[in-house]
Amino acid sequence: MLKISHSTPPRGVSITIDEEAKHVVNTKKPVGNEPVLYPRFNDTGTEYKSYIYTDYNTSLDNKLNVNIRMSGVNYRGEFGVSEYYKDQVRCTLDGEIHTWHIVNGTLGT
Repeated sequence: MLKISHSTPPRGVSITIDEEAKHVVNTKKPVGNEPVLYPRFNDTGTEYKSYIYTDYNTSLDNKLNVNIRMSGVNYRGEFGVSEYYKDQVRCTLDGEIHTWHIVNGTLGT
């Protein structure tokens, strides 16, 4: 679980988690083999649903952007990145909210 607290009403949050593994990362089938975001349901392989919980006070016209990403990369030789995967959930919320949300997630390779 991840908890973010701030003394003023949130205006935008972006969280990025990049995994730098010491081994060859399984970019073709990361689910079950590499760090990915959970929980996952209605998973098609590239799209899924998940949950986030928000609990904050703000004005009704305020928007909160949430973007959580986890990725893994394999580098090969002098030419840079050759393989990667990116797992991400994001949403935009309006006004004051104190509950769980179903959000859309994507997994790309």
